[in-house]
Amino acid sequence: MKGFTLLELMIVVVMIAVIAAITIPSYQNYSRKNNEKLALQKVQQVALQLENEKARNFSYAGFALDTKDRASGNGRYSISFVATEFQWTVYACVNSTLSDKAKYQHFALTDRGRECAIGGSSACPWTCS
Repeated sequence: MKGFTLLELMIVVVMIAVIAAITIPSYQNYSRKNNEKLALQKVQQVALQLENEKARNFSYAGFALDTKDRASGNGRYSISFVATEFQWTVYACVNSTLSDKAKYQHFALTDRGRECAIGGSSACPWTCS
């Protein structure tokens, strides 16, 4: 008779389970890091827009964020900013509805070039001085 025994099939299933147990967390970590990089990129882009606003109007006060610039990282981050006449801070806050939000980080960038990160389970925005 040709075919596989139950033992051979069980060994194959166990091998597939071991491979999946190794690769799935690795992929999730890669995906999270990619979303964080996208959020940081969007923060830098908004910071550049703020500096362009100051170059045109000598103040950050009139800056308004476009609707397309309010989200990043496949909806995992919301982008916001606080701007006064001469200072600004841009925030990338983790979406509070994510089940794994504690694994992500919030990010901030100030007009002085200071970059901050804080765990996703904390409140956002926060002071980044």
